[in-house]
Amino acid sequence: MNFAIYTISKNEAHNVEAFMKAAEGCPVYVLDTGSTDDTVARLEQHGAHVVQKTINPWRFDTARNEALALVPDDVDVCVSIDMDERLDPGWQDKLREQWSGNIGSYFHIAEWADEACTIPSVQSPRTRLHSRHDYEWHRRIHEVIRPLPSVKMTWCDTDIVVKHYQKGGQRNYDPALKELLDEDPTDADAWLQLAGECHQKSNFGEALDAYRQYLRVIEGDEREVLRYRRAHAWISIAQCLHKLGRNDEVIRAFLSAIAAEPNCREAWTHFSHVALQLGNAPLAYGAAMTAYGIKQPPYHAATEAACWGDLPKQIADHAFGIIMKGDK
Repeated sequence: MNFAIYTISKNEAHNVEAFMKAAEGCPVYVLDTGSTDDTVARLEQHGAHVVQKTINPWRFDTARNEALALVPDDVDVCVSIDMDERLDPGWQDKLREQWSGNIGSYFHIAEWADEACTIPSVQSPRTRLHSRHDYEWHRRIHEVIRPLPSVKMTWCDTDIVVKHYQKGGQRNYDPALKELLDEDPTDADAWLQLAGECHQKSNFGEALDAYRQYLRVIEGDEREVLRYRRAHAWISIAQCLHKLGRNDEVIRAFLSAIAAEPNCREAWTHFSHVALQLGNAPLAYGAAMTAYGIKQPPYHAATEAACWGDLPKQIADHAFGIIMKGDK
């Protein structure tokens, strides 16, 4: 089996050495979109095949497709990762042993709970493994891989792990997302991504509007992955309401999250934490123990590592202590 890594780059010199080391000698193809540092020289020094091209007007899907076009025709499986991501050792053996379709996922650790990046925070499967000739990228921002017309998708989940090590400030994707939504107001992912951008910047009112628009767009879609995403949207709505001091609405939002997906451990955990902050220890205890009783995380949805650890039990113990003091 032949496989190759492909990616895009711009001023990524600080990432080159670790990125290429994680590639473990696999062929690497890079479209550089305008670096002004020595990214290209360093990549070539480490054996990558690099082509420089300006994408104007800028679109992530165009850049990804140009990078994919660099991959030789005889490659069987393409691995798409970013320059600030690292494949865990042994990934090539796993790919040889586990690959059986024409599209697949690896396990992606997107965020960390500590500055040293040793404790995973947000993690989920990511669909960025695919056959060489059957797929292309779509969407100008937060791009996704889709099959070409007439291609039948055959799925393959792997336990390859990719870790994200972002440095520096978050890019401002709001304008591009708003342009995307002007073109297609039914793009659910764009609404969710815009909500997340606003939430991260503490623009809680705008975030609320975007989360609610997302929920309107996906209304009635009861696929399992959408139930979890709906629950997470309601969790975020509850968190925004709490930040805005609209505590009378917070509990209703958490109940909506739980109604969307009762097995979402994050919903019960965040509910218990906020209930404790609101001074309702019995409610916090019940929600935390319910969270603790959910043992199987979903593979197909993003998960928060803390919620799947001891945090629910810690909240329950703390709430129980408050209840017992009150009974004395």
